[in-house]
Amino acid sequence: MSSKYKLEKSHQSRRNFLKGAAGVGLLGASALSAKAESITRSSRENKVAKNCIFLVVDGMGRGTLSIANEYSKKQYGKELNWIRLLKNKHVVTALQNTASANSLVTDSAAAGSAWASGERIPNGRINVSTEGRRLNPLFSLAKKKGKAIGLVSTARITHATPASFVSSVENRDDEVSIARQYLEQEIDVLMGGGARSFLDHENALLKEFKRVGYSHASTSSEMLQYGDSSKLLGLFADSHIPYAIDRKHALDYRNVPNLETMLRVALSNLSKHESGFCLQVEAGRVDHAGHAQDIASIVEEQLEFDRCIPQVLEFVEKHPDTLLIITTDHGTGGCQLNGFGEYYSGTNQSMDRISKIKGSYEYIAEQLNKPKNLNKKFFASKLDIKLSDADLSVIQSMMDKDYRIYPFGYRDSGAEHFQGFQRDYLAANLGSYFAQYFAEQMGIGWTSDAHTSELVDCMALGTGANLIPQYFENFELNGLVRRALQI
Repeated sequence: MSSKYKLEKSHQSRRNFLKGAAGVGLLGASALSAKAESITRSSRENKVAKNCIFLVVDGMGRGTLSIANEYSKKQYGKELNWIRLLKNKHVVTALQNTASANSLVTDSAAAGSAWASGERIPNGRINVSTEGRRLNPLFSLAKKKGKAIGLVSTARITHATPASFVSSVENRDDEVSIARQYLEQEIDVLMGGGARSFLDHENALLKEFKRVGYSHASTSSEMLQYGDSSKLLGLFADSHIPYAIDRKHALDYRNVPNLETMLRVALSNLSKHESGFCLQVEAGRVDHAGHAQDIASIVEEQLEFDRCIPQVLEFVEKHPDTLLIITTDHGTGGCQLNGFGEYYSGTNQSMDRISKIKGSYEYIAEQLNKPKNLNKKFFASKLDIKLSDADLSVIQSMMDKDYRIYPFGYRDSGAEHFQGFQRDYLAANLGSYFAQYFAEQMGIGWTSDAHTSELVDCMALGTGANLIPQYFENFELNGLVRRALQI
């Protein structure tokens, strides 16, 4: 076979692969329901789950789910796959309490660790107990039983949620140590952002991954090229993967993979292991958009996650000895669509207004660092907002570090000292500044820029799904999954 033919065949294969990834998200309601019924019927024959898939949308509260569903109906004429599953009698649905060991409001490290270790953990730690004991994470136990392990995220792959499934550190920010633990355990598939944790000291850690046999991908094309490698390390951004809304509208990110394609590569890779696999897939930036009070970004992130659901249902239908869990670790921001206008009629235009936003606050902040971008035309093109001269003056003061954002709004840097958590990055400042505008013009409100304590949703299908009760504490999920996998 000529090298030219091999190359053409490879390109054709990748095109078909991507085409399949896009098409699977278009299943109709009846097809989705049929798959759920088929999975439930087939899974009854299996006493032990061979595979386990965690689909985690980090930071999704009920308000975010509601707005994204209304947006999907308005813009695309269909409900979210999540909502369709909730309506399906064959799907196990539950509410989950998310408290940590030291707070009614959890962070992602404690929430993920509760799933992974079966214990409530203090905020800020990953699988290290209140007493300082290092605990054995769920997927690490599965790895020791011979199962392949995959972690996929739109956040840094060393971020709290993916890390909680296999690592143990006293400080969640110790991401280099987390990366080293991935290497020590030889986690089979790692895909997301966070290249910076692998590139310190002349790329020593990345070189070590390559030395023990990992294929390294830094672009979508390379990911597809190396997708069948026995060990795959995909690092597609220095920090978090750019927001979905920016990947949609900015050409800068055209070779950054989306969550659906990373998921598809991971499933294709891990399903080749005869002993089965455990896979965690995280839409990590729903949480970040909630912190930034960024409505268009949170909607697009939720939609991207939702497109993963039919793909996983298709896999579980073919492999009914799989336990599928779809959930979130906590809410973030308290996002809500609130009534405004006469008899609340103003909300009828809110979804169209969201659709006119073409960039995240994060992307806008990056672009403002370039010369001459601080102008009314730029903000009109990205946020569909007509700024006044006074608005531009305030934004300039943000760029000059004269303004800071605090948990309860703006304080001038010359104001009296305020004891509290301070964020001074520009994207958060922009979110706080425009929050009032979007509340008045679109009815979009936020309770804070922090996590929330609300009960969150969980759905399950496949072998072992029947073990999950209608209400549980987050740490109880560990025992249920271990029982299904018999580990």
